[in-house]
Order: sequence, then structure tokens, then C-alpha cells
Amino acid sequence: MLDLTPQLQGLDSLLAQSPALQARLTDTLAQLDREARATLANECPYQPELSQCLSREQQLAEQGVTPARLATWLEEHDALMARCGVPANRPFWQQQRSQLKQQPERLLPLARLLLQQQRRALEQAQAQWQLNRLSVLRRDYLARLQAWLDTLLALQQRFRGLGLDPGVLVDLADSDALQQTAAELNRWADYLRGNPGILDLCERIGRHRQPQSQTEWHPITRRVAHWPLQANAPAPESLFGLLPGRDLPQLLPSEWAQLGDPELASLFELKYLEARLLAYQRRGWQRELQWRQETRLEPSETERARGPLVIAVDTSLSMQGTPESAAKAIALCLSATARSHHRPVHLINFATELAERDLTQHSEGLLGFLQLSFHGGTDVALALEAALNTLSRPDYELADVVLLSDMVLLDLPQPLLQRIDEARRQGHQIHAVAIGEIVRTTNLNSRLDCQWQFCPLQGDIEQSEGEAPAAAVQHGHWQGLAGSA
Repeated sequence: MLDLTPQLQGLDSLLAQSPALQARLTDTLAQLDREARATLANECPYQPELSQCLSREQQLAEQGVTPARLATWLEEHDALMARCGVPANRPFWQQQRSQLKQQPERLLPLARLLLQQQRRALEQAQAQWQLNRLSVLRRDYLARLQAWLDTLLALQQRFRGLGLDPGVLVDLADSDALQQTAAELNRWADYLRGNPGILDLCERIGRHRQPQSQTEWHPITRRVAHWPLQANAPAPESLFGLLPGRDLPQLLPSEWAQLGDPELASLFELKYLEARLLAYQRRGWQRELQWRQETRLEPSETERARGPLVIAVDTSLSMQGTPESAAKAIALCLSATARSHHRPVHLINFATELAERDLTQHSEGLLGFLQLSFHGGTDVALALEAALNTLSRPDYELADVVLLSDMVLLDLPQPLLQRIDEARRQGHQIHAVAIGEIVRTTNLNSRLDCQWQFCPLQGDIEQSEGEAPAAAVQHGHWQGLAGSA
């Protein structure tokens, strides 16, 4: 009834990328449609007269009509037609009423015709009123949606060139939350547009871990042909055994010898009649095609899936300013792309204390996370402990860790390094992005699968590979950063 589709054509691509937004918009339009139907039903000025007309038609069909009742209906006819804006045709009805005295049998058809004309006039007036009221409602509802739709279109245009979906950064279906965070989203979009090196770095991180395959063995049942020897050849050529019978060509010589003795000849005849003469049994062999079901373990090569992502952002005092903004922009870019692929993301904000946020179900907490800053000392061990604890969760099995810091830190304790080694042997990868011009070498560097050095002012990127543990190469399950940016 309330079709707003033509006014929403500019949102097609955005709706296709955000099922939640599409569902919210569908629900909103359905709610507006219900409101419009209720408004039309409750405010229609012709509904009482139309209900009365329908009731009179039913009464006419069941009970008939009297001349007095028809006279009452005719007296109301002129006012009703005038209300509907339809000519009453008064001379016609006066003529018909005067003829009823000579033709009383026309009373019922005349009453039926009168009610039909009244109902038709009321329905036409009601339809015209509904069209006019719907036009007003459509303008009102579009005005209510316009601010929300304008914000959506503006965000879509800003983030389209960045390759990011704003729908994973904020709940686009929540118009109130969208209005509150639109300025923050626009600020980050402008920052990323002004620092293309961050997008380049995120793309390199996503490409670093190339898809790896694993061999899995699956039981496969097939119908297999084989050719066994069968004793059904038409020409028996080999001795198989001895059997009692009366096959004379195959009789043993000892049986034939009985015929040379008159006394034994009678025994031969008796054994012949009873089929008890010993004879050679011959059999021929040939191969016949037969089918049987065989189950075998067969290998299949599968590529690892994209796994969860754990991002630790350093907001210590040494990161304050441009490095911190770059680190948070990288976290935003990686998180947004991972969530667009429905990959769980866990965020860690750390200095000498830390705050964690899980974006597994919803991503609207990302912007609030990016506003956190501790500006204390740097305790990478605390962040790595939290990251390793997250990796132990079943829903973060084989996740990857990305550490964003200026890497101004001390050597890590040996127990923590052992936990990192164990995580890497289980298939996890530990990556680090050193933000700044100077990177201090510590005992963590040898435990990193890859480290990038990013200079936010110049946008320069340098990459250094780590040493992957041999056990990780042979691991049967691989997930991680492929395609994360």
C-alpha cells in the first residue's frame, strides 16, 4: 500500500552489502505500512455511512423492505450523494417513488438499486480520500526517513573509495546511533583517505599469508568391477574330484573292471541303477565380471579458511599523536574488512593496563574502542598474555594476532615466549607492525611470523619475515589473515 521503493533506489548497493540494514529498512517500511493502514481505517470519514449501507443491503436480502423504510432511505439519499460529490438524480427517484402505488412489485428492485448506487458512490469517495491521504502520509514518512537516508548515502560515498563497508563499523539500522557516530565515521574516512599508506599496509598484511592447503582423508565407497574365476566354463578340462553317479565316460577303471567278473557284473549293474558308480568330476574355469562395494580412504586438498583476528593496539605515552592515530586507523581497517567476511575480531587496547572488546557478534563497539587511550608505559607482555588467552577460546581456534606498537619495549620473559612458540606450533601466526622510524630489536622479533615497519609521516613500509616453526608447517588446520584487508 505504502510503496516507497522509487525513493530508495539510490541505496541498492548499500543494502546489498548490509543484510542488517536491509532487514531494518524492510521492517521500518512494514511498520510504516501498518501505520498507514491503521490511519486509513481509523480516519476514513465515509466508513460509518459505508458500514450502514452494507448493513442495509444485508437486511434487504434477509427481510425485504417496506415502503416506509424505502421512503426514509430516499430522504437520506440527497445528503449522502452530496457528501460523496455525486449527483443525486432527484427527478428519477421522485418518478420511481410515485409509480410504486401502481406497481408495488417494484419496491424490492428499487430499494436494491438505491443501495447499490449509494454503496458505489461511498466506495469511490473512500478510494479518492485514501489516495489523497496516502500521498500526504508518504511525504510525512519520507521526511522522517530522509535524515537517516542522507547519512547512509553520505557514508556510502565516503567509504566506497576506501574499499570498506561502513555497515560493519556501526549499526546502520539504528538511526539514533548512526546520527551520533556519523561525524566520527567521517573523521576516520577522511584520515584514511589522507593516509593511503595505511590502506597499502593493511593490504600487504592481508596478502602476507598465502592460502595453504591441507590433506584430508575421507572414506569413499565406490562400485568396483572384478573378474573372479567361476566353475561354469562350457568345456570341463580339469579333474576336480570323485563323485558317485552313472556318467559312463567318466567312470573309474576299477568300476569298469567289475564287468570282467560275472559275479561282480551284477554288482556293477546294481550300482549303475542306484547311481553309485564312482566317476571322475571334471570342471572348467573362466573369469566372470562381478561388482562389489569397496570403501577406501582417499586424499583431498582443501585450502585453509579465513580465521579470527586478534588486534592489540598500543596507546601508551610513546604512541601519543600521529603513531596512535595510525595504529587505530590500521585496527579500524583490519577489523572492518575481517567483519565484512564474518570473521570474529577481538580488540585489545593496552599500555600498562588494558581494555578488551569482542566484535564477534556486533561491530558497533569498534568506534568506542578507538576512542580509548591510556598514555602510560608500554607493557607488551600484558597484551600478549591477553591475546594468547583469547587464542585458547574454542571460537578463536587458529586465529592470528596483529600487534600494533612502536615496539619500544624490553625483552619478554621466557615463559611468555614459550607460550608464543606453542601457539605458533598450533597454527597461529603472530604479526607486528612497528610504527615509527626506529625499531628496537628484542627477543620477540624471532617469534614473529612477519613484522612491518610503517612510518606514518612518509607512508614508507618495510617488511621483514620471521622464522616459522616447523611444526606449524605440518599442522593440519590453517586459518588466518588471508584476505583480511
